Amino acid sequence: MYWTKVHDTLLCREVLALELYKHKKGSNEAGKIWTDVAQSLKNCQQLKFKQNLSERAVRERFSLLQTRYKEKEREETQASGISPERDGLGVLLKEITESRSRS
Repeated sequence: MYWTKVHDTLLCREVLALELYKHKKGSNEAGKIWTDVAQSLKNCQQLKFKQNLSERAVRERFSLLQTRYKEKEREETQASGISPERDGLGVLLKEITESRSRS
C-alpha cells in the first residue's frame, strides 16, 4: 500500500482516539487496539485503504512515523535558532509522544 500524508494523519488520529499509549507495548490489550485500528481504517469511507490491511502493517507504519518524528525533533533541538513549523501530522505525533511519556 502507498501511504500518503492523509493516510498517515488518519492512522495517528485512530491511535490517539483509541488511546494505545495507555497499554504496555506487546501486551494483549495493545494487540487488540492495533487490530481495532486496522479494522477502523479498512472501514473508512473518506479514504481508501487496502481491504487486507493487517494490524502488523499498521503497527509498523506507525512505528516508522514515530521514529521519523523523533529524529526530526532531535535535529531541530540541536540546531540553533530553528523554530519548527508543525503540520497536522506533526501535531498528532507530538501529542501521542507526550501522552506516552505521561503514562
